[in-house]
Amino acid sequence: MQILSVQQNDSELEASGKIEDKIHTDIWGPAPVETPQHKKYYVTFTNKTMHYLVTFLMYKKSETLKSF
Repeated sequence: MQILSVQQNDSELEASGKIEDKIHTDIWGPAPVETPQHKKYYVTFTNKTMHYLVTFLMYKKSETLKSF
C-alpha cells in the first residue's frame, strides 16, 4: 500500500488567494480488497476554505488528474 499526501502550509495558502490553491489531495492504494467494479485506488480532494471533501474511486493511480 502507498499513501501520497500533497499539502501546502497556511502561509502559502494565505498568500495565494486562489481557491484551487487551497485544495489538499490524498491518493491511496492499492486496496487489499477491490470494489465490486474492480477499483483498487481512491483519491480525495479537500477544499480547505469551504471544508468540502470529494472522494473518487479509480482503477489506476494514473486516473488521478482526470478526477480533478
